[in-house]
Amino acid sequence: MSQSTLYKVRTTVIEMLTDRGYRMDPNINFEDFKIMYSQNNMDLQDKDSKIHIFFYNETKSLSKKDLEVYYNQATGDSANPDIGILIIVRDKLNSIVNRELDKELYHNIEIFTIDQLKINITKYNGIPKHIPLSAEQEAEMLARYGIVKNQIPKVRSSDPICRYFHLKHGRIIRVIRNSPTSGEAVSYRCVI
Repeated sequence: MSQSTLYKVRTTVIEMLTDRGYRMDPNINFEDFKIMYSQNNMDLQDKDSKIHIFFYNETKSLSKKDLEVYYNQATGDSANPDIGILIIVRDKLNSIVNRELDKELYHNIEIFTIDQLKINITKYNGIPKHIPLSAEQEAEMLARYGIVKNQIPKVRSSDPICRYFHLKHGRIIRVIRNSPTSGEAVSYRCVI
């Protein structure tokens, strides 16, 4: 994997976590990144130690043992087992690791492939603006329209935008599209 690709991925990860509300240090320049890459020191964490980001840069697939090592590394010294863990891998996971991720112990682990993070999809020209609503905003919107969540069009939690914002079942997203007639068209989606 080229250094420039990994630098783009690192930039997207920092933007994504900032959009989720984490306090992240700004990205470094490419020359400093090359030094970090040569020292195999690309892992990140937010300023409040609420999430740890690991770049799995091995040619072999991520294993159950690797998963356990990352989990222990992130939560080992902490009294908080709910620290977020983000692992970036080269290829899709094998079925053994996917089954392992279904365990409650690993509920706080997210896995992305490098290909999924090469670009920031929220900045892609063809994607409308997505805004996750807070619980208060959700209640206000539902009351304003006199509807309940199951009446809102659905979007899967596996959708790239939902994964970007780490949206779980039941969350509502405001979608703002450009419209030639009204300027903006606003709609809502409920995550399933």
